[in-house]
Amino acid sequence: MSQNLATDHSQAKLVGAHSHGGPRYVSSRADRKTSFDLADFPIPTKEEEWRFTPRKRFAPLFDLEAVSAAKDQVKVTANQVEGISVQNVERTDERLGQVGQPGDRASAVAWNGFNQATVVTIGAGVQPKEALVVEITGQAKDADDAAAHPSAGHLRIIAETGSKATVVLSHKGMAYYTQGVEVSVAPDAELTLVTNQEWDDHALHASQHRVEVGANATLKHVVVSWAATCVSAPSWALVAKVGTSTPTACTSPMPDSTKNTAPTWPTPSPTATHASPTRAPCRVKTLTPCG
Repeated sequence: MSQNLATDHSQAKLVGAHSHGGPRYVSSRADRKTSFDLADFPIPTKEEEWRFTPRKRFAPLFDLEAVSAAKDQVKVTANQVEGISVQNVERTDERLGQVGQPGDRASAVAWNGFNQATVVTIGAGVQPKEALVVEITGQAKDADDAAAHPSAGHLRIIAETGSKATVVLSHKGMAYYTQGVEVSVAPDAELTLVTNQEWDDHALHASQHRVEVGANATLKHVVVSWAATCVSAPSWALVAKVGTSTPTACTSPMPDSTKNTAPTWPTPSPTATHASPTRAPCRVKTLTPCG
């Protein structure tokens, strides 16, 4: 006697993707909520994109009141490169807030919590051989001091038409730091942006990079984490794309024997490939236990 082993799917209903008790993860950056309003981003609990993040440790970076109260916790300096200007500006500067909007709680705190921003402008047609290195140095005495005084920062990078340059964001010292970075690459410009994390042990860093790339322009985006710390890899939001862009995801942690070896920064390259506007593959790079 034969049995009918067919499955009747006529009454099947889709109840949602595997969500671990929280809202469904949205894979496309274009589908995610963005806003300058902190109220639009509740403190993360069980959201899929925060599932592998030590949320308790990141809690100070979700607290706008604590971040806004921090003073002189992070120092920003830069070398001098001909044709590139570096300015410290008030948050009311009209060049700020022009590339997209924050996409999560930490980046919304970063936007609402900074007092002064750094604006880097690569002049039209400028093509220096030397890289501009922006040093972001945490001033906290230790991890407890950093956790008690979390801070926020904002960087605006503008590569004007026909320019070709390398900009390195070098993070070091001790801090609990949430950061926003806006990048504009004008038509026919080429920009290599390297963000280098060489924080002290037990520092904490969250960052969102929002970029726009003009016609016939090229952006190469590289993320390197060296120090034994807990780093939220810069979430990479491609706001407006006409040219080409190459985001390079988080590298493997460097062994201790190489930690004090100065890296060689790449020179600008005209070669780039199309990349979809999604977050870098690794959301959080944990080099030591962050529980």
